[in-house]
Amino acid sequence: MNSRKSPKGCGSHNAELKTIAILNNKNPPAQPWEEVVPGLIEKTADGLRAPRRTSLRLYFRPLCQSAVVVETRLTTAGDESFLCIIGSYDFSLGGSMSPGAKITLDRWPIAATGKCRLPAGEHLVRCSRLDGVVSLALDGQVVLETQDPRANESIPDLEYFLPDTVTIHEAIVKGKSAALKGIPLNNSKSYNLYMCIDFFDDLISAPWTERTLREVLEIYNRHNIRRIYFIDHGGFKSGFWDHYDATEFPIEKHGRETFQNLGDILPAVVAAGHKAGLEVYALYKPQECGFAVTYPYGSEKARQFGKAPRLDGMMWWVMDFVAKHPEMRLERDMRPIPPDLEKRIIGKIVLVSEEGLTIPFDPRRIRLWVSADNGGYVPYAGPMEIKVAGKGKIILERLAIKEKFMALTVAGEPTRAFGNTLRKLVEIYDQEGRKLPISYADATQLRNLPIEKAGFTYDYPSDTTGEMDNYFWLDSGKPLAIAKGWERYLCGVMCEAYPEVRHWWMENIEYYIKTGVDGVDIRDLVHTRTFDWDVFGFNKPLAAAFKAKHGVDILNQPFQREDLRRLRGEYYTEFLRQARQRLTAAGKKMHLHISPRMKSPDWHTELDLYQDWEGWLREGLADEITMKMNWFTGEVAAKSFEAARALGLPINYCPYMNDLFKHPNAKALVNYIARQALDTGSDGFIFYENAALMAAKKDGRMEITQSWMLDILKQYAGK
Repeated sequence: MNSRKSPKGCGSHNAELKTIAILNNKNPPAQPWEEVVPGLIEKTADGLRAPRRTSLRLYFRPLCQSAVVVETRLTTAGDESFLCIIGSYDFSLGGSMSPGAKITLDRWPIAATGKCRLPAGEHLVRCSRLDGVVSLALDGQVVLETQDPRANESIPDLEYFLPDTVTIHEAIVKGKSAALKGIPLNNSKSYNLYMCIDFFDDLISAPWTERTLREVLEIYNRHNIRRIYFIDHGGFKSGFWDHYDATEFPIEKHGRETFQNLGDILPAVVAAGHKAGLEVYALYKPQECGFAVTYPYGSEKARQFGKAPRLDGMMWWVMDFVAKHPEMRLERDMRPIPPDLEKRIIGKIVLVSEEGLTIPFDPRRIRLWVSADNGGYVPYAGPMEIKVAGKGKIILERLAIKEKFMALTVAGEPTRAFGNTLRKLVEIYDQEGRKLPISYADATQLRNLPIEKAGFTYDYPSDTTGEMDNYFWLDSGKPLAIAKGWERYLCGVMCEAYPEVRHWWMENIEYYIKTGVDGVDIRDLVHTRTFDWDVFGFNKPLAAAFKAKHGVDILNQPFQREDLRRLRGEYYTEFLRQARQRLTAAGKKMHLHISPRMKSPDWHTELDLYQDWEGWLREGLADEITMKMNWFTGEVAAKSFEAARALGLPINYCPYMNDLFKHPNAKALVNYIARQALDTGSDGFIFYENAALMAAKKDGRMEITQSWMLDILKQYAGK
């Protein structure tokens, strides 16, 4: 990752590329470029500039690209962020809180450094995805270069994100055509407008009554909304609604009152929706089984509400099935944990920064906090000596930390002087010099409270997907919490190899059939996260099945992670087949979600399992597909259109739009997203979600809060 001159032979590779597009003040944004906010980018005497942050997108049509190189000559007024997205690859440079430079693939960091800045002045930035190598260069120096984990992936698009302090003098995009067709441009005149209800969010404002439900459906009919997708968790008595911490939102109270008013909400919505002439689908997330929120062990709340164990306390927001079978969650191999870990006293903390960082860091700024139960943290008051062991290594030694939990903060303003990838940043040793297994947290459970009053959510990163490979500035102003031990189970993802798990999923399918829904839409995306997906998947049934299939004991022998992802995917596909068969027999439809990280299992995938959506479609497991993605970008989007159109399957576009009303260019952005559905010929547009448009009142009324957004969506909706 050290800066160096551009590699020899680069010119020969470029000779194979063809210029696709040029952007400058003589060639302002026009086809094939798309402004997300039309007309915002202005021509200046020497380039292009926007008065506020915006973005530009370029679709490669008629074919995707197998290689893309983007060279951008720009001027920045300061250390502002530059972001260029090439398909699924994000190239970021500069910015006050960034590492300096980073490349991610499907949001997973594949290269990062803190040694690079984007200072004020004119620069040449080169983003390249070419010949199995991904690289980022600044002013002729390669600052990041790494092997491409998905070298065969096709690139259907790219996007610039432009701060208002950046002027683009010229951008040149070069590429090499792939075989895959690009994302289509069909210019439809209308789509079917649908609504998604995530009822948890709807309960924030008030409980629902018969009047509330009636007024919701009247609003839908006035705006040509013809179908409801209702996110359901198996009914009011499934355990999902049992208890919530009411510190911020009275969800539990409003849920209970709604149940008293209407009974189970899904059957009520189905009956009223059908009466109003609307279709109603249950939106089912099989792996949304629990959330990483806990009460400290030994507390009264843990005793009263705790359901399943985690490293940092008792989980209270889990389904009853998980509470009865917590061991069926996806499991880590815990054998390396020493049996006396709880008794070991921490004697030394070693902090290692990336080599080559030049800004001085004063180790006396480090503050150490401890907690016995993760309920709140206090300053460490025991012995400590701070030693600088060469450049970039700080040792906190002669410690006597008996507590299981601790946190590191740095006093003063953020300086971005001491950082590294998290996997290399911290080492913990006991008083006898033995290295200890540890887990991380980077956010408190109640994020509006200081660490003195709230515990941390361990093994649940607040930011990206592959957090152990992400860059962390110790002096960013953000705390880093550390616990002795490992998280044994993922908070809400079950192991598909247990027959009991798949049987429980099918019980939920039976419940949906009984409610009278028109069908079930199955979504892969859930809220479970972890700092390191690669260490989970060692449940006994999986280990036994893997050995039977491959002759390898994953608990004691090296194995291919790809094969484990495939094996888990086979169990999940078995569930989908059972669900399809049962729904078809009951006269119900089945829809399947497709999301950007549902890719081949040779690298990281969604939930770290192989979701063979192309095989599912060929097998006839879906009547329609839901494209769950913010934009039509990346290879999965291009492949989805090609596969669905070949099979005659309707495509429904479902972007996240919860907080768009807060965006400074909200109306233009919503219009652009709606136009994307038309431009690609999507059959349906699913608005996610209802609570972003309207709110229940305590007297039972439903009040539209964003009427302008409904009006934009309605103008493109079919009658």
